[in-house]
Amino acid sequence: MKRDGFTLIEIIFVIVILGIVAMIAVPKFMATRDDARMVALAQNIATGASDIASYMVARGEADDDLSKMSNALRSLVNRGEATVDTANRSISVKAGNESECITIEIVSSNNDENLTLINKTTSDEECLVLQKMIPENIYPIALKGARVTTN
Repeated sequence: MKRDGFTLIEIIFVIVILGIVAMIAVPKFMATRDDARMVALAQNIATGASDIASYMVARGEADDDLSKMSNALRSLVNRGEATVDTANRSISVKAGNESECITIEIVSSNNDENLTLINKTTSDEECLVLQKMIPENIYPIALKGARVTTN
């Protein structure tokens, strides 16, 4: 007997197998996309801190709007991933459900200015992942004052 096609049972079996594969693969792909977004966010924060330090070296003073001192931070603000607080000379970065997951701030005391990073205490998983990606041991960064030396 010659067969010219597949039986209905064979087609249903293939569809079920494809459905099982999709149930396994789609969450993995979604998690990879979220991880990539967090890495990009962490990289923008690190680049922003470096940009602010470079700005201070070049100009000798800070702008109240930190997004004017860094293209990386400005892009976060433009995309709605961060908010600027000119009164406190800070930028708060959003992650997960936290609107202030990480705050980058220039703190002034006497003649010193330091760039600090403040991690909000939270239970939000995305925020915690972002906070773990940024090394806290390099902060505060001395921008101006007695601890800054020039040649």
